[in-house]
Amino acid sequence: MYVAVILLNYFRPDTSVVELAKTFGLIFFAIFSILAVHNYIERDQENIHKLTRYLSYLFNAIAVIAIGQYATGIGGMVNEGFYRVRGTFYNFNEYGYALSLFVCFALYVLLTSKKHKFYWICTIILNIIALAATFSKTSIINTALIFMIMGLFLPWKRKIQLFVASSVMSTLLAVFLIYTGTLNALILRFMDTASLEWRFAMWRNLYNLILQGNILLGQGINASKHFLDNIVPLGESNAPHNVYLETAYNFGLIGLIPFIMIFIFLLFQGISIFMDKGIPENHNRIIGTSIIVITVITMIQNFVSNAYYDRAANVIFWVILTLLVCCYKRYKKEKLQVNTECQN
Repeated sequence: MYVAVILLNYFRPDTSVVELAKTFGLIFFAIFSILAVHNYIERDQENIHKLTRYLSYLFNAIAVIAIGQYATGIGGMVNEGFYRVRGTFYNFNEYGYALSLFVCFALYVLLTSKKHKFYWICTIILNIIALAATFSKTSIINTALIFMIMGLFLPWKRKIQLFVASSVMSTLLAVFLIYTGTLNALILRFMDTASLEWRFAMWRNLYNLILQGNILLGQGINASKHFLDNIVPLGESNAPHNVYLETAYNFGLIGLIPFIMIFIFLLFQGISIFMDKGIPENHNRIIGTSIIVITVITMIQNFVSNAYYDRAANVIFWVILTLLVCCYKRYKKEKLQVNTECQN
């Protein structure tokens, strides 16, 4: 449905074929990622562990680069008076969003694995340090939300494990923040409301234009950026920093509704897995909670940034969700095999 909405823009007289191709690229890149991960795991269930390790190696390497950027002041971006790291990503908000997704997945692995726990604790700490250096308020809040939601919905055994791991990680993170002076900078960053006020003003303009324009079909691909080019200072970001308003302005209600339905479907998928009691050791609750958390923080992130529309973050979102669903299917398959053997 969402692809059909995008395709309708081909018939607009002012639609750029290049921009249309880019938009299709974002969608099919995500579809390709899902199919590639799923097919790779279907060939051999042990590939879940391989992909998990490779993903951790990738994020750890990027985190080391990001911390190097923070230490040297080279490679990052100065924004709103703060030096903010971006690793190998396009910008700090995209990197911060990707980090929050990975931290959630790493927590899932930490709570379910029977070995390499020290490695995963170090991995989470390393990436949270990199997250702090992005100064991305929404991503930092989302990451804190991950720990809170998991603490509420996990079984008691997992809650205790999470509490112990969180205590160790919080202590080490606090040492880093205080020793480097990052804590004071973060406090100043969270107290600064100038960027939020600017975004509210931009959102009001965009919302009013949505009501005045074609509410059903929108204004066309990248119309929001063309509009913002006329009202923001030269060289400043022309991104709407709100995926929902951007989608509504560009593609109208027929584009916004299927876009939101994607996340509603993912929430129901997470709830369905959470409620499935046929999985041993309550793995269903951990996987279901992880899927719900990743979906919720993405929906929150969509309100204040365009990270979801960036290709790298979009792919990571779908790769991690696919890995979690494949883990669930693996446990489900093992349970069915055990039941079959018992019956025989």
